Amino acid sequence: MKGILEILRTDFKKLRGNYAAIIIIFALALLPSMYAWFNIIASWDPYGNTGQIKVAVVNEDSGTTFQDKPYNIGEEVIAKLKTNDQLDWQFVDKSDADSGLNTGEYYAMITLPTNFSKDVLSVTTDAVQQARITYTSNDKLNAIAPKITEKGATSLQSQINETIIGTISQVLLEAAQFTGEELQGAIPKLEQAQTTIQEIQTTITQATSTLTSAQQAAEYIHPVLVDVQQQLPNITNLVEQAQSTANSISQFLKQLNSVYDTVLPEITTSLQLVSTWTNDVADLLEKIQTDITNPDNKAIIVESIDGMIVKIQTAQSFVTTLQNALTTLQTQHPNLQLTERIQQLADLNQQLSAVSTKLSAVREAIITDSPTAQTLLGELVEMSRQIATTAKTLADVLPNEVFTGLTSITADLQTTVDQVIVALNGVHEVLPQVDQAIQASILTLEQAEITMDDVQKIIPDVQEMLTNVQTGLSKVLNGSAIDLLDQILSLNIGSQIEFLEQPVVIDNETLYPVANYGTAMTPFYSILSLWVGCLLMVSILSVDKHGEHDYKPYQVFFGKYAIFGMLAMIQAFIVMAGDIWILNVQPASIPLFIGVGVFSSFVFSFFVYTCVSVFGAVGKVIGILLLVLQIAGSGGTFPIQLTPEFFQSIYPFLPFTHAIGATREALGGVVWPVFWYHILILSSYIGMTLLIGLALKKPLNKLLAPFVHKFHESELGE
Repeated sequence: MKGILEILRTDFKKLRGNYAAIIIIFALALLPSMYAWFNIIASWDPYGNTGQIKVAVVNEDSGTTFQDKPYNIGEEVIAKLKTNDQLDWQFVDKSDADSGLNTGEYYAMITLPTNFSKDVLSVTTDAVQQARITYTSNDKLNAIAPKITEKGATSLQSQINETIIGTISQVLLEAAQFTGEELQGAIPKLEQAQTTIQEIQTTITQATSTLTSAQQAAEYIHPVLVDVQQQLPNITNLVEQAQSTANSISQFLKQLNSVYDTVLPEITTSLQLVSTWTNDVADLLEKIQTDITNPDNKAIIVESIDGMIVKIQTAQSFVTTLQNALTTLQTQHPNLQLTERIQQLADLNQQLSAVSTKLSAVREAIITDSPTAQTLLGELVEMSRQIATTAKTLADVLPNEVFTGLTSITADLQTTVDQVIVALNGVHEVLPQVDQAIQASILTLEQAEITMDDVQKIIPDVQEMLTNVQTGLSKVLNGSAIDLLDQILSLNIGSQIEFLEQPVVIDNETLYPVANYGTAMTPFYSILSLWVGCLLMVSILSVDKHGEHDYKPYQVFFGKYAIFGMLAMIQAFIVMAGDIWILNVQPASIPLFIGVGVFSSFVFSFFVYTCVSVFGAVGKVIGILLLVLQIAGSGGTFPIQLTPEFFQSIYPFLPFTHAIGATREALGGVVWPVFWYHILILSSYIGMTLLIGLALKKPLNKLLAPFVHKFHESELGE
């Protein structure tokens, strides 16, 4: 111990009398902090300035029309982008964008093609065409900028999807509202016709009773004929009302067919939308299969899967509603033969439910990094494609089959109404004859009775026909046809445009929050600067004694290290204190934050000093080599899982790994088992280094002496 203290006192005496040495010591104490602080400041908040990255946006969309109304979705996208400050969007024409991208004025270019609106609204037709945008980046300008602009393109895609869904919802809403207004206007007419027919039936019954009484009281023919003559104008008016009502019913049935022509294509549109959604899900799942290996994409992937689940559940809701409607229609009208289509919808519903369940399983697998995620993704892609095909097939055939069934019911009702019209026309033609017979009093009583018999024969037929019309109207008003139309109109997604544009909102919660990117990088740059400080010390300060005094190797080892250790801890204190009070880094525990830095610097200095003390110039090479390996292999910047396998294998054994880990605990919030684990591993380096320094210093110094001497002869070293 005496020898160690003598060496230390000697070094302090030499330092005290040499201003150059003092300046060097002060420089050594401050240089690591300069290295750390400048790097931390430079990376303080780079992602907060993405609004200065210029991205060209070219809108070549020529727009389209739907139901005589113009739509230009490209312009709507541009309007939304003008409120988006994520990137510096530059709205230019194609030639300026190409020129700026080539010269480096723009980092990327996004192009909306000429047929963009037309492709979007193709979902309302049989020929659905997926809309596309073109994203072009200039990757040579910067390594990080393409990743940032790519995120911006993804954000743009989300905004475009919201705009498209909102527009399609608006289109469907307007069509459904138009159809609903027509149907609503027709239903009161049907109800009025039903009431009128009931009145006609009552009146005809009364007229029949009157005619029967006339026949039974032949001897009172004249008073009876007078009474009949008085009733004939009323009967004529009622028959004319019945004719008018029957004609109105016939006209309504024709309008009802036009309602079918308007409403039933919405089934096609909705099923095509299910097909499009499931194809979109399959496309996105295929993209996720390639992106899943990148942990940076995990949050985006999970968010995308949540959106898929909402889409699948929305599609499932539609299929269930349509299945129930067809089941009710089939029950009331067995001759429609919709059983096969109902089963197909039930199977499609089960498949959608299975996809929803597996999407949830994939989400959980991705969150937990389960290896089953890839397998499940492959299965989901195949299932989604199959569902899209089934939905497309149903969209092609189901409306026609439903239309055929409904028109069959309407045709039967039309036939009944036509028969009523013919019968009423017959009644209308007979009544003037009756009036003429009574007025002229030409015909005999028998002829009058024959005429009344004819009328009585016609009236039951009219009553039967009116009953059939009454039954038909009841079926229309209370039966499954109106229910089916109501259910189709209730599928109107336009009333929920805001929800469909953004069905899922993510509430971000952070465990152990860190203020910004620079604060997050503080552990890495601070620890890195401490190792650099140790390398500077062994490059400038001597690890060997000078003079004639003969000290033992261990005395030299500890005696010379004393000043190294003290200077290393001073360096650490300056770095960590400056992080807090100069850079305004806010650690969870200031004493712990500074203490970890000081302890880490002590471990580093002891390790690097021992390498140089034992191996000489080779030890400096070892220190530099370890610096290089630790920068890449300590997980200080990118997650270690993103590095090659070699760095992942050495990661647990590097001092940086545990020094940075302990610093992060002190910075963001301490989990004590994790903190003490890192401190324990760091402490183990002291024991290992001490063993090397004490056991190997003397033999290795002798072994390497010729090599060191030869290197000094070159006069290339210190």
